[in-house]
Amino acid sequence: MAMDVWAVKTEYSHLKRPAPPIYDFLYDLMLNPCTGQGDDPWDNDTWGGSWGNNGLYEFSRTGLRRRALNWANAHNLSQAEKAKLRRWIRSLPWNDEHITLHLGN
Repeated sequence: MAMDVWAVKTEYSHLKRPAPPIYDFLYDLMLNPCTGQGDDPWDNDTWGGSWGNNGLYEFSRTGLRRRALNWANAHNLSQAEKAKLRRWIRSLPWNDEHITLHLGN
């Protein structure tokens, strides 16, 4: 059996508080990291946890985009709102196609 070991460095970069619909998507994601995951219970490419009004989750770029699109479709967002959500996700400070988001207070 092989084991990988990683040392994790955390650098906080405060992001400007987004407006709806981005804020609404992130709020739902904080409450339920499976938001927008889809119907496949094995299609879970995130990890993390929550405490109180906070959540710390790592997402892949494709996973977060997929969740956002599924969420947007479920909430009947307009094409303009979907584009705004996609642009915001694209602008995030990705690291090797992954990002860890601290959602909450």
